[in-house]
Amino acid sequence: MSSPEQRKASQTANLALTSGAVLLGELTSSPDAVLQLTGFKLKPGTTAKGKISLHKGMQAALSLPEKPWSGPVNVRITAVAKGALTLQLVEPESAVSKRFIDTVTGERTSA
Repeated sequence: MSSPEQRKASQTANLALTSGAVLLGELTSSPDAVLQLTGFKLKPGTTAKGKISLHKGMQAALSLPEKPWSGPVNVRITAVAKGALTLQLVEPESAVSKRFIDTVTGERTSA
């Protein structure tokens, strides 16, 4: 079953890796809370050599710079494909995770 609410929303997002590197990109979420970061680039000055290694299972902190009250949330990279990272919330039932998903999907209309 699908409804108009089951469309993907896009937000500018930061993904802070445990190495200290930060990726900037566009975040989308499906109705089942599958997060995907696309069009990402490395934030200048966040890594010594300007290179990073991304792999399945890595944990990171995901935030929305335009809506700081919505997070950050801890995520795990579940897939790495050319130009896209699929992310899973580490604690999907936490209040901060639910608020974050509401914000990304546009379900929440006030802070």
